[in-house]
Amino acid sequence: MKNNKLILALATFLIASSFISCSSDSSSGDSSSEQKIVYVDNSNTSGFEDGSYEHPYSTIQKAIDSSSENNKDNTLVYIRKGNKPYSVEEGSLVDLDGTKNLTLWGSGYNEGFPGIPATGYPVLQSSNLKNERPIYLKDVENITIIGLDLRGGEQNVVYAGGARKLTIKHCIVSGAEPAPVWNKTSGILIYSFGGGDKSSDIAITDNTFYDNHTGGINVSVFGDAEYGFESAAENVLIAGNTFYQTQESKYEMHLPIICEIWCGLMENITIENNDIYNFGEGSVWTPSGIFFLQRMTENPLSKNIMIRSNNISNSVSDSDGIWIEVMSGKMENLIISGNSTHTGKGITLIAPGQGSEPGSGGGVIDGAVVTGNTITDSLHPGLAGLLFVAQEDGSLSANVSRNIIKDGLGYGVWLDRDIDATLSVDLGGGALQSEGYNSIYNNQLGGIGVEDQNVGPQTAKHNWWGQADDPGSLIEGDINYTPWLTEDPN
Repeated sequence: MKNNKLILALATFLIASSFISCSSDSSSGDSSSEQKIVYVDNSNTSGFEDGSYEHPYSTIQKAIDSSSENNKDNTLVYIRKGNKPYSVEEGSLVDLDGTKNLTLWGSGYNEGFPGIPATGYPVLQSSNLKNERPIYLKDVENITIIGLDLRGGEQNVVYAGGARKLTIKHCIVSGAEPAPVWNKTSGILIYSFGGGDKSSDIAITDNTFYDNHTGGINVSVFGDAEYGFESAAENVLIAGNTFYQTQESKYEMHLPIICEIWCGLMENITIENNDIYNFGEGSVWTPSGIFFLQRMTENPLSKNIMIRSNNISNSVSDSDGIWIEVMSGKMENLIISGNSTHTGKGITLIAPGQGSEPGSGGGVIDGAVVTGNTITDSLHPGLAGLLFVAQEDGSLSANVSRNIIKDGLGYGVWLDRDIDATLSVDLGGGALQSEGYNSIYNNQLGGIGVEDQNVGPQTAKHNWWGQADDPGSLIEGDINYTPWLTEDPN
């Protein structure tokens, strides 16, 4: 009897295991009890569609709507390449408002996909109609977009307003077109607009952006003075992406990565390990690989901004690798480290002030850290690889160490200060406790250039200037450069 009971128990276990295996079989559409897989393939013209592997939906929105109607949380919509681009005649191809817990996974990238994969990037193509975008997201939460080729879109290819827990990775994004009213557009726009709106926990990683009008990624806070800091962007990661402009581009992409504060808060922003090249050709604007602008409005604030290990190269002679401008409000804890630039100017920090009205102007960059960057072959003949500018009533302080700035057509470092502004740049041995150890050499106009005597005394001790002898002839202005290094520390 005991043996019979053991055999019966074992048989029961095997049957139960078989049911579990069948329920998780990818051909049935379920990857697990927690996540439903719904398949999409526009080559299905059979007329029978249920979202299964064998009978996929022919449109993406139909798959999304079906999941919503059946109250299925945590749905994965898998989009196969099909036999033509996915497109829409009006509106947005994928229109999500208030949606939660959804993954749109294209067959262009299959690593980790729990179902039966296909091959090739599905193309989500917009038409030329007004306000049409491939993907529109509003007030969504826990949305992931993977492995899609997203093309075109008036204003933006992907619009995400007030998104929380949004991940976009391993996609191709191209062809953003200008709108009649708003002529600055981007491949992906992360937008916080008005009172109480917030974008948070955003990750845009390992994508390719090319030939998008104005920019590749734009993170913008557009609040209202009436609401103070209620409009915000927090915890944003932009990493491992590639940005470029082709010779065949219809429009110039002169700001591959944009962060812009009109009124509100931008906090915990990390931009790292991106490759940016061949941008800005033909632009009437000054191109910048990474552009951060805090506009002249009431109470803008940014803090914990990390820009590191990006490679920016091959732009026009007046371009900037990294441009940080704070026109009003304050920027705290800015760190620019480990970047490599080969552009017109390498890195620019500017606090232009312009405080003509109460509550505006007087922008402050407080205690920025600029360290370990390599700035080579800067093409601008009159300025520098590394620039610090405080104008009108602006205020700028920076700790600068262990950078390599060499082989430029202008100066290595440029300093500019208006009489009512505040500028404190510590290149070594100064009040901000920089260790120095910068290598600044072989720049055609010299190591440090200054706009005029308003720059005032600054410190640049313990640096290598390309020669063991006194480097005084390479340094303009009231700069304390003694002692200097007699050999290159890098």
